[in-house]
Amino acid sequence: MCFSDDQGLNWTEPERVQSWSVSPFPLLLGDGRLVIIYMRRNPDPTGLYCIISEDEGVSWSPPQVLRDDTLAAGPRGIVDGGYPVAVPLSDVGIPDARILTAYYWQHDDLNVPWYGGRKYIAGTVFRI
Repeated sequence: MCFSDDQGLNWTEPERVQSWSVSPFPLLLGDGRLVIIYMRRNPDPTGLYCIISEDEGVSWSPPQVLRDDTLAAGPRGIVDGGYPVAVPLSDVGIPDARILTAYYWQHDDLNVPWYGGRKYIAGTVFRI
């Protein structure tokens, strides 16, 4: 993350918010909280996670698991997913505190003629 104190004219050097992230997606909620949703592929535990800041990114919550069924990755240990995007459902007319995140996901599958499994678009709805 980078910060600007002068409306975007100058920025701090980038700092890592957390480690082992793949394709993080930041989301600013209406109450001022900042949520980062990301996929962790390696090392274990893998899965889809989020971290939350209530002080404009100065400090962060411990990672919260949104989806962890990659722990049973299958016979070849294929774990793949990422590129999340998210929207508060209140932004699309649903008046509650839920967030919808969509991303790609893959399960290990021996029944396909290629290495790994089928990739597909998945979604998770959660509250923080």
